[in-house]
Amino acid sequence: MTAPAATPEERLVGLVHELAGRQEQHLGEHPGWAHQTREHLLLALGRLFTIAPRSHRPIGMPDHRCYENAALYASGTPGLMYTEGVALVNTGNGRHIHLSHAWAVRPDGTVIEPTWDEPGRAYFGLPITDPVLWPLNADGLLSAFDKPLPPLRDGLPTGALGAVGRRSVRS
Repeated sequence: MTAPAATPEERLVGLVHELAGRQEQHLGEHPGWAHQTREHLLLALGRLFTIAPRSHRPIGMPDHRCYENAALYASGTPGLMYTEGVALVNTGNGRHIHLSHAWAVRPDGTVIEPTWDEPGRAYFGLPITDPVLWPLNADGLLSAFDKPLPPLRDGLPTGALGAVGRRSVRS
């Protein structure tokens, strides 16, 4: 009997686990750090989110600017929260890749995708409550070389994460 096929969310969290394991082998440990890598931070604190129907996509946001798009859209829409992490994207022919990405979420954990025409197949990330941490005109909190060091070393500030989305069973 074959095992049931993994859901897109299970595949995405599995890819993050796999990458975290590879990084442990090649990068070594940082004693005293709250999280060894961005992937370890996601696995410890990340949440899964529900994909919104296509009709909920904002219009007019530029391509290739997901961090800024998500932060600007969330800051201009009451009730939305900037969220950063990884998304599983269908590349065609049944193949999927995971990409660093940012999006906005509603209080019920529903994704609002301001950048891509087609939403991702799964979203796993950190809902950031503090607008001071939102990258309104820059790279993401976890994507630029210098920005993730404080959250990895010291952890995120108290109260920085929102209680939206769902915890992954594998996190």
